[in-house]
Amino acid sequence: MFARGIPEFRLFDMFGVPVYMNVSFAVIAVMFVMDMGGDILFGLSFAAVLALSVLLHEFGHIGAARGFGVRARRVTISLLGGCASLDEIPRAPGAEFATAIAGPAVSFALSGISYLLLRFTAPPPFFAYLLFYGMWLNLVLGCFNLLPGFPMDGGRVFRSLMARFVSRERATWWAMAVGRVTAAGIALWGVYDMAATGSIPFIRFLIVLMIWQEGRREYEMVRYWG
Repeated sequence: MFARGIPEFRLFDMFGVPVYMNVSFAVIAVMFVMDMGGDILFGLSFAAVLALSVLLHEFGHIGAARGFGVRARRVTISLLGGCASLDEIPRAPGAEFATAIAGPAVSFALSGISYLLLRFTAPPPFFAYLLFYGMWLNLVLGCFNLLPGFPMDGGRVFRSLMARFVSRERATWWAMAVGRVTAAGIALWGVYDMAATGSIPFIRFLIVLMIWQEGRREYEMVRYWG
């Protein structure tokens, strides 16, 4: 995606899958530090919660894919989130649906666990802040990823449902088309924020470009290779 060509480094292996971090993620870390008034400890801690949440989200996809015999080559964490590189996208509609929905399901589960820890334990203030952030972060991650912005998770869920009624190629075309409508909505949201606050939500605009380009690229792959 947009992280192609940008340096990255290998963090560790998790369940036999190499985990990489793209240096573009440093932009997120700097933003957190700035939002925390220059407090490096808080800023980097919040960035770490984000990275961990994204990582577990991606392993939700990997765990589901393994259940259908599909292996993962790697996971990459970058400015735009995470990407689990699978040997192939499960072709059966039910398998693709389960693989796509597993990531948001993990995010919702993490949000619920964070809530329960806050509700029934008494962590020190620093960890309470991190849990509170993790609760809302994972709720937003789960909901945002379910938007039908193909090839985001919601777009793949939509394609898997369409593939029950039309060919895989046609289902991918519809997923791409609906994804572009979703991208246009996100772009308008960004323009509204620019007009209201004067700030530029560049990450949102990068997501719009990713949806637009990657959706088309995947459609062309399905069109020519099936």
